[in-house]
Amino acid sequence: MRKFKTFTCMILMCLMILALAACGMNGKEESKEEKDYCKDVKENEITFYQDGSILEIAVVDMSDLNDTTDLSDYVKTQVQGYNKAAGVDKISLLQFKEEGKTYKTAIKYSDLETFNKFNGYDFKLTIYKSQDIDALSGTAATLTDAANGNTVGSAEIKNEGLMMLVFDTKYLIKVQNGKILYTAHGAEKYGDGALYNDTEDLAVVLFAFK
Repeated sequence: MRKFKTFTCMILMCLMILALAACGMNGKEESKEEKDYCKDVKENEITFYQDGSILEIAVVDMSDLNDTTDLSDYVKTQVQGYNKAAGVDKISLLQFKEEGKTYKTAIKYSDLETFNKFNGYDFKLTIYKSQDIDALSGTAATLTDAANGNTVGSAEIKNEGLMMLVFDTKYLIKVQNGKILYTAHGAEKYGDGALYNDTEDLAVVLFAFK
């Protein structure tokens, strides 16, 4: 009888330990919050990562639409359709957020080519060469130093390995683990990024990773 009681106690103790472990796991799961990629984002923005991937936060005013109930499903369908056609997951929908009549999406792209194809854009990202920006300007280009606001001629920029982004849509450009160094044409320094200001057809941003 004593052996039976001992065995029963062991079983009860094991059950208690498992129950406590389960409670602990549940507590961890409950405390794990989904990352809010769209928090405090007011402008459409894209962030460049050193591995070539891009995070886009799109902010869309849908106040003119009477029915937006299927909007989230539509975005998911478009992403899934693109990935299926590509034969590999090149796009990830990280978040769809509703704030009144404003809708925000956080989408991660594997590379700029995928971002362009999915959105119908023609953004160009190359290693900086003064002759390339001069060709856009039709003359020796002048850029603005993002650190101090001073102007500098294209040929004066000697930094090796600078990335030059040329784009034509209103976005706030950011760089993960890097910084905006120069802006030109329709781009200007804005906070820790560079914003397209609609004054010209094209905007140019030079940036570097740390």
